[in-house]
Amino acid sequence: MVTVDEIRRAQRAGGPATVLAIGTANPFNCYDQNYQLTKPLGLGPSVKRFMMYQQGCFGGGTTLRLAKDLAENNKDPIMNVERPLFELIFATQILPPDSGHAITGGRAILDQFELKLGLKPDKLKATRNVMSEYGNMGSACVLFVLDEMRKTSIKAGLGTTGEGLEWGVLFGFGSGLTIEAVVLRSISI
Repeated sequence: MVTVDEIRRAQRAGGPATVLAIGTANPFNCYDQNYQLTKPLGLGPSVKRFMMYQQGCFGGGTTLRLAKDLAENNKDPIMNVERPLFELIFATQILPPDSGHAITGGRAILDQFELKLGLKPDKLKATRNVMSEYGNMGSACVLFVLDEMRKTSIKAGLGTTGEGLEWGVLFGFGSGLTIEAVVLRSISI
């Protein structure tokens, strides 16, 4: 994941972020992690903190959607970021009717996703690498995948944070087959 030092470097000299949004699949034992992050990130006491608990496997997408909505729907600048990792173009949550109550998750959903969309295996390579290395981390998984893509792109000199591509779509799947979808535009590196 992105380190505290990387976040600090990404902030403009003009001022730190004014919003901190965190999502977790964990219950109440993480009640103060948003507060605990304000100090190492150098965020002031006026920072608006949003903590979403028990989000399930789709929570990473939910957190990104909330951050996008906050940034777009407040007249004051929300985050002064000099070099974002990706530009969030569109975000939504979908609960298809009659989709069931549980998902198999992990590799099974990736295999079906790849098959139904006719994707080449390299399109889910970062996702499969992260799941192989860390297992199914639930809501945090999509954030690790974005970071994996960024690191791979830099290492291979691919030109963008999206493994050399300009556009991408992030999907997070959760209970009842809740789907978080985020359209991303890669940033030049």
